[in-house]
Amino acid sequence: MKGKVLVELLAKELKTSKNIAIARALNVSPALISNLSHQRRELSGRQLANIIKAVVNHTTENLIKTSVETIVEYFPVERHKIRTRWHPLNKASHPELAALLEKSIGIYVYYNSEGKVIYLGKAEKSLMGEMIQTYNRPFYDNYVIFSVKHPRDQFKPKPDGTMRALRKQQVILADTASFFSCYKVDSGLILPLEALMIRIAANNLINVRMEKALPAIGHAASI
Repeated sequence: MKGKVLVELLAKELKTSKNIAIARALNVSPALISNLSHQRRELSGRQLANIIKAVVNHTTENLIKTSVETIVEYFPVERHKIRTRWHPLNKASHPELAALLEKSIGIYVYYNSEGKVIYLGKAEKSLMGEMIQTYNRPFYDNYVIFSVKHPRDQFKPKPDGTMRALRKQQVILADTASFFSCYKVDSGLILPLEALMIRIAANNLINVRMEKALPAIGHAASI
């Protein structure tokens, strides 16, 4: 293939007639594209190999940069109630962050006051929406805390002077979460990344289920 023909095909595929735009897309110098556009001889194997190598490297680099993006890490939970639901973030105080979480998909993590992971989940429609839903969801049956249940607006001991019973009670994330992290993730990577993170951070508080979306590699399955 001649250099001029290659540039013409690239321009058509990239829908541009500017050498600089083609060069930027391929991650090569504009001078190289300019030289190719004036080259009427057949391209050598080495020239084609170098162009392909540049494109592959550029694609891989962009994939890494755009696949996972940190939105916020260890952000303090701002527990407040709207109607009947608890929210982990005050949208009025952080409108820009709230808007970004509402329109983004990916992975989110809740931590307790010690910074220990207590929930790790995925959001395939909206990080904010999924985080609010999970924030109000009862935790696992095996995760309870000792607490005193007070009747509405009553906090003093009983009329006879006895204290109200201290009992184990199931909690929701709104009772225990102190921080959260959110990561914007490419839709195709959400499931395997969640699976990997759950397996790495496994403990008696995090998701009870063990994800199966992460395939074994090499001989790992037989170990």
